[in-house]
Amino acid sequence: MKSWFLVLTWPSEDVFRSLSTEEIVKELRSTITLLQTTVSDHADKISLLENSQNAVTDRLAELEAQCASLAADNVMLKVAVDDSENCFRRQNIRVIGIPEGEEGTNPTAFMGSFLKEVLGEETFTDQPVIDRAHRTLATKPPPGKPPRAMLVRLHYYQTREMILRASRERGQLSYKGKKIHIFPDYSAALARRRVEFKDVKAQLHQAGVKFGLVYPAKVRLTFQGTVHTFNNPDAALLFF
Repeated sequence: MKSWFLVLTWPSEDVFRSLSTEEIVKELRSTITLLQTTVSDHADKISLLENSQNAVTDRLAELEAQCASLAADNVMLKVAVDDSENCFRRQNIRVIGIPEGEEGTNPTAFMGSFLKEVLGEETFTDQPVIDRAHRTLATKPPPGKPPRAMLVRLHYYQTREMILRASRERGQLSYKGKKIHIFPDYSAALARRRVEFKDVKAQLHQAGVKFGLVYPAKVRLTFQGTVHTFNNPDAALLFF
């Protein structure tokens, strides 16, 4: 902010002695008029600055409100996009533990015979219909590192549910002496949310409490004949 200073040249005492009373009054009036003009000018500038400050404050409040609205919309859009992505993945499974290169040049055909072999003919009398299958990463891991997961898209959602149910019922799966794990395929965001329930799931399992981690990410447990559902792992632990 600029500052304004008024510099007045006041007549010396000798000058005053040489002036008449009328001339002194005239000189004082001239000085007072200059002071009034200067004060009035400063008042106008201060008023202008105050108005500008008020306008900036109002604009800032408006921008803050818009920012809050956009942030809320962004959260809603993220939830909607994540939900859409998981709906697209609802016919997918991830298979972990298959040695690198075992799928050959036709991973889709391999996974059909693989699932029938691992889950048994009591699950599949015929090979399941698979739309496509591929490794999750383009770069092959170096020797000694875990193999890449196999991403499988099944033609029917019911087949995916059948595979997951059979995997849970059979417990530990193996293929040519290697441990195999079959999981649903979720988005990265939803997978992180579900991992947050890891500790409470372990405690509930250890205590023998009947529970399930249901879609999208919530624990449902039965206690004294009553079903309880928790969207937050901390709330579930507190209840436990």
